[in-house]
Amino acid sequence: MLPAPIESPAFKLRMMRTFNGDKINPNYWICSLSNNQHRLGEELSAQVEDSSFHLCFQSDSCKGTVMVMDINVNPLTRSWCLYELLQTMLLTKQRPEQFDYWITTETGVLNHGEASTEETLNIASAVSTLRLQDAQASDEADKDMIDEAVSKMEGGFKAINNFLRMAILESLERTQEKVNDKLEAGMQSLRQRLLDWQENSEVSDRTRSSKKQWPTVETEALPQGQGSEGSVIHTITL
Repeated sequence: MLPAPIESPAFKLRMMRTFNGDKINPNYWICSLSNNQHRLGEELSAQVEDSSFHLCFQSDSCKGTVMVMDINVNPLTRSWCLYELLQTMLLTKQRPEQFDYWITTETGVLNHGEASTEETLNIASAVSTLRLQDAQASDEADKDMIDEAVSKMEGGFKAINNFLRMAILESLERTQEKVNDKLEAGMQSLRQRLLDWQENSEVSDRTRSSKKQWPTVETEALPQGQGSEGSVIHTITL
């Protein structure tokens, strides 16, 4: 699901690593490019199960779904994206060890807690009030067909809304963990620097106090009439 721009080299690299780390360069099936957008009437069947969207998900080589999300959660306002989310939810239950779901943004993978805190909070806020049953399609018949498919599923729209909200909630929790880890690391670094500075200051103080203080000698002539003529007094200060 790719409604957002994908020109950024960093974003493309992140997409390449989403499923398999740095091991391989996986192939991505992009839904918006799977159909001729100028001849959709010929491309799409009256049965949603015959669509390229559905057939792709049923392939054994399909390992998961990547939803490219913007802060306005535009993919979740489109009926076909809703259908893909429905299939994702079903497949994560049927093949929990082989199929996964990632929400990817320009700043990182949301589920991994890698997206920026601000972006994560904006998406969470938008999803908290979102109703997937309000999703729209360019063709009203497509919306009706997809809404019917969702309604026939156990739990219907309530189940799919909760599936999405749970995914976002887990993303928030993961983000919170990572932010807390970074804050703790930052505070620990500052604490250590302060301790180092304090120890260095104490060492410097001890060094200065232990340096040998050479005595000073002051010479003063005796007043006339005291002592021998030409006598002087030597005063030593330690």
